[in-house]
This record gives sequence, C-alpha cells and structure tokens, in this order.
Amino acid sequence: MLPMKGSTRIDVLIIGAGPGGIQVAHELHQARSDYLVVEAADGPGDFFNRFPRHRQLISVNKCAVALQDNSLRFDWNSLLSDDDRLQFARYSQDYWPEANDMVRYLTDFVVRQQLHIRYNARVRSIETAPSGEFTVTLNNADTLTARRVVVATGMAPYVPAIPGIEHADSYENMSIDPNEFANLRVLIIGKGNSAFETADLLMPVAHAIHMASPNTVKLAWNSHYVGNLRAINNGLIDTYQLKIGNALLDAEITEIRCDAKGFHVDLAYTHAGGHRVTYHYDRVIAATGFRFAAQDIFSKLNVETSHDARFPAMTSSYQSPRNPGLYFAGTVTHSRDYRKTMSGFIHGFRYNARFLARLLISNGRLSPDQALSADAKKLAEWALDRINTSDAIYLQPGYYADVAIEDGECMNAYLGVPLDWVREGGLGNGWQVAVTLAYGPPAPDPLRVERSPDLSYAAVTPFLHPVLHLRRNGRDAGVLHLLEDLENRYAPDDYLPQLVKFFQTALTHETVVS
Repeated sequence: MLPMKGSTRIDVLIIGAGPGGIQVAHELHQARSDYLVVEAADGPGDFFNRFPRHRQLISVNKCAVALQDNSLRFDWNSLLSDDDRLQFARYSQDYWPEANDMVRYLTDFVVRQQLHIRYNARVRSIETAPSGEFTVTLNNADTLTARRVVVATGMAPYVPAIPGIEHADSYENMSIDPNEFANLRVLIIGKGNSAFETADLLMPVAHAIHMASPNTVKLAWNSHYVGNLRAINNGLIDTYQLKIGNALLDAEITEIRCDAKGFHVDLAYTHAGGHRVTYHYDRVIAATGFRFAAQDIFSKLNVETSHDARFPAMTSSYQSPRNPGLYFAGTVTHSRDYRKTMSGFIHGFRYNARFLARLLISNGRLSPDQALSADAKKLAEWALDRINTSDAIYLQPGYYADVAIEDGECMNAYLGVPLDWVREGGLGNGWQVAVTLAYGPPAPDPLRVERSPDLSYAAVTPFLHPVLHLRRNGRDAGVLHLLEDLENRYAPDDYLPQLVKFFQTALTHETVVS
C-alpha cells in the first residue's frame, strides 16, 4: 500500500525507479521495511526508453547458460531475486538484447514483487529538517519526510566545457536516421561506447568520420573494464587502421565555430607537441559520456562530488560523507570503483544495491550469512566453494569479497560485501579472511601471454584468479594467490591442498605470504 498524498513520513525514501532503486526496494520489501520509491517518469527504467540511442545494450545475455545453470555469472541484466520467472533470459534470447526488453523486464519485476512506487513524482529538492531527518519536496508541492534517503537517479549526458559546444548535436538528441548524414564529413566528440555506436550507424553512409578526445581509446578486452570500448562497437578502428576514410584523433578540441559553410573545429594534438590544426565538418556530434543526474536537487545540501563532478562522493557504505543518512544506489555507485570494476552496469551495481539494503535493514550491523567451523580443511572447502559459485566476487573482481571472520567464540561468513568496507573495519578488526577473484597486472598484449604452471606465477598472472586476504587486528597479515583456471572451475584435487595449508597457517596466527 502506498503512502497517502500530502505530508508523509517514511523510514527509507528511494529516489528513482531504475534498476538500482528497484533492487534496493526489492530487498527492503522482502524484509517488510517501511520504504517508498518516487519516480519522475510514468514507469520504471525510463533511462532505457532513451538510451542507448541505437537501442542495443552492451550487457551480455548468455541466456542458455543462465537458465540451465541458474547462475548469474553470465547474466548481466537480471536483478537479484528468488523468483525464477524474473530471469532476464526469459525476456530476450538475444546475446546483445534490446533496450526495450529491459524496460519490459523492469516493469514486470516491479509488478510481480508488488513494490511501492509513486510515479510522476519528480523531486524538486532535498533538505535537512530540524529533526535531522530529510524533507523531500515533489513537483506537486507534496512533501515527504524520511529518516534515510537513497538517491538512485542514474546518469544524464555530460556536456564538456568546450567553447562552441552548443553548436553540436548531442548524442541525446541527434537524429538516428543515417540518411541525414549521407556523404557528409562528421566529427564525433568522444571515444566511448556511445560515440562508437554512433560511428557504426554512420559508417556506411558518411563521407568521413573523425572521432576526437584528448585520450587514447581504451579497449575493454585489454583493461578488463566493461565501460571501455567493447568489441561490438569498435568497427571504426578497423576502418581507421586500414585507411578507409575515417580517423581517431587524440586531441583536445579548443573551439567549435559555425557558419554557413559548416563547422570549423580547432584541435590541439595530444601526441604531437600540442600541434594545432583546424578541420572543417558538415556535422558535429557530442557523445561525451554521462554524469550524475539530478544534481540540482541537492542545492540545499552540501553534497561532495568526485571524478570531475561526474559522480557524487560516497563512503564504502555508499553514504554521502557530509550528509549522514543520505545514500546512493545504481550506476552512481561507480564512484567507488571508477573505471576499475563493474559498478557502472547492472551486473555490478545490483550487488552494491543489495549490500546497501542489508545495511539499511540492519542499521549497519549485518547478520552473518553462514556459521563456519574453525577447522582448516572445512574453511578451505568453504573458500573453494565460494571461488567456484559466488557471482558477486566473479562480477565485481577485486572489489567484492566473501569473508570468514572470528566472531567471539564463533566463526562466521559474510557473503557479497565490499572489500574496502571490510578493510575499513565494517566487520570489526579481528581475524578475517576475504575470498576474492581478481585480475593481475595487465599484459602488454592480452592475446599473447606467456603463462607458467609454476605456483609462483599466480601472483603475477594477468588473468582472473582467486586471491585470499588475511587480516588481523586491522592489518594485513597475508595473501594467497591461486593459479587461474581456464573455465573458472577450481577442482578440489588441484586447489584444496594449497587452501588447507593457507588456513592451517592462518589459524595459528602466523604471517602468510604466497
């Protein structure tokens, strides 16, 4: 049942009914918490009604494996739920699904879970009340009072401070009819996935396409960061290297001028001693990425930002540093692992949202997920099981962990928690072992890596591999790297002996280094 209109008090108010806000709401709903979601649009997932402009998602939908194994490791689109009907693979068979399928999925998720959402309710402002709670004003002048607020408003297009940028078409509003660009010279500002998907649309018809930004393109298959350029969008690189009329320019755009003859764009090359040139184009498109949406609602709060003000700053528990009780969920939590792991995408931030909801439900004191035995062999078997089955540590590599800790006289496990939160004392400062999967140092050529079966190679392998971190009294006391397995299936015969030895030493409170 939704709170009545007018002035209403709620324990947790969630702003935004995208996948991040919905995931938090689902967890709170399952715990029978007092919450409400307010959404500016008339339905959930409105971002996907507009983006990506060319409608194809770059989140993997390996549906056959997801449905057969009931595993989320290869399911980048589903929210976390016990309802098998709400697996995204039941909504699309496409490996690269359509954005409209995501809207349909989120709509069904909300209905099936009977989540409390008020639509057409745009937030105008948030301020702190004398009681220490938050007063949230909506577009119809209704006010809501909340003890805690979760901002899950997603992202909006970022506009860089380039003189003359107002003359360019924006990725958000550009025409997606390629015929409008037939035989034209086009400049695309930006080298991210939105820029390259735009280039793919125009390549068959444009006379020439230049793509410009100060930095060199980073490739996801090299960096292991899915926000970098994905192979599905990199067709223009092929045409550039084979000299088929298109080009990638590492250059700062210093000014854009427009007259009856077209666009005159001044550039300063990054790798040519700042050499300056002016190129002429028929069209200019700004596909310059995204920033934190709805920043205007914080005019009455002192909210810090990060990463050139594209994201809000937040603690390891996704809370605003200067505003206790103000939290963040969804894509904006990528502020914590910016350009490192997966929080910019559903398959990453769904775990952040679940963790945040658990903190809200427990008022910051998580209950353990499992009781463990303080026996080296049993702990090793537990760790190997987590390495083989945990989707959180697989999809948030080096960022999320499954943790075994000494809790007084007991040994307990906490599953799917941020490693930085653990290291900052979120689970206390006693004996603890965090089980993670992590990539090693990047190889110069990721398609030609000299591998070794020697156990010492595990510490330097560039591939995803298990890493266990031992801490005592708030300090690092040891680490164990295990050699990677091609299919991430770690057989007991091969890996259990090392794990048993590690835990035997760890339980004797000696330092462990491997």
